[in-house]
Amino acid sequence: MSSLRSLFLVHLPYSCSKATTRYAAICMSRSAVPVIDMQGLHGLSRSSTVSDIGKACHEKGYFQLTNHGIASSTLDGTLDIATAFFELATDKKLELMSVDITRPVRFSLIKEVVMGQEQIQRLFLKHYAHPLEEWIHMWPSEPLDYRTKMGTYSVEARKVALQVMEAIVESLRLGRDYLKDQLQDGLQVMALHAYPPCTSTDPCSSFGIAPHSDYSIITIVLQKSPGLEELDPKTNKWELLPHQHGSLFVHVGNYLEVISNGLYKSAVHKVSANDRDNTRVSIASLHSLSIDEKVCVPDNLVTVHTPKGYKESSFRDFLRFLSINQDFGVQGDVMVWIEKQ
Repeated sequence: MSSLRSLFLVHLPYSCSKATTRYAAICMSRSAVPVIDMQGLHGLSRSSTVSDIGKACHEKGYFQLTNHGIASSTLDGTLDIATAFFELATDKKLELMSVDITRPVRFSLIKEVVMGQEQIQRLFLKHYAHPLEEWIHMWPSEPLDYRTKMGTYSVEARKVALQVMEAIVESLRLGRDYLKDQLQDGLQVMALHAYPPCTSTDPCSSFGIAPHSDYSIITIVLQKSPGLEELDPKTNKWELLPHQHGSLFVHVGNYLEVISNGLYKSAVHKVSANDRDNTRVSIASLHSLSIDEKVCVPDNLVTVHTPKGYKESSFRDFLRFLSINQDFGVQGDVMVWIEKQ
């Protein structure tokens, strides 16, 4: 963990210095999840909507997004094609299998031992998605319409992400055009996850994916069923996000925490594998700057009272770290990666 701390932080945030407590939350919070109506970004209510987005990023690190403009048929078709991919014969999926985290298209599966037997805990497929024409030919060729449907959703999700990121930097009083060109040329990674039905005698203690934060500026999540839980930074309790058909969820990523100089904390979340009957499928669209673009704290967010808290780093820096620390996995607190050398 000490090597990870050399990558990101100048000053170790309280939330990271208390990482054990951060992940050891008890009980389940039922506090309200912030809901942002994206239509509010277009018209006279933009200012108040931008303020609401900033408040959600500051107080929670996540929010639900409605009226985002992506057709329900596109969302449903995307989840269906993702499900169809995971239902392919094993040998088809294994053609894309790799432990090389730098590969632009990669399938993998995570296993755990339950009562002496090895079982699949999670399957995932990750692939780059922007620029689409540069990567789509490397995506799975089966199911036959995978590239068409996932490509359509990737483009639509990116449109939403650019609007949300514009509002977020505006909420930080950095101006709507701050990082505009870099975000337009930025990286998009699609991460598809499938969680088989839970077989544990204690499903509440079984992780589909352990607590973690995302290596992105923001992540947009589309889920087929409930299961995503967020750690409320104020109460230190897990909050089960509701499943509302047609809505999306937005996570503050590690790089937005850097850009905000810690004003907006990256969202810690997990997935509980507690469905005994159905496979849970979700799709995360992770958005950041280009792979070699350094993310840093803006000068006008650094003052005597708010000193620079983070070193600059790029997505390639993060991949390089993970490639030599593959046992770090998702359970590590990625924000501890950025501490002073």
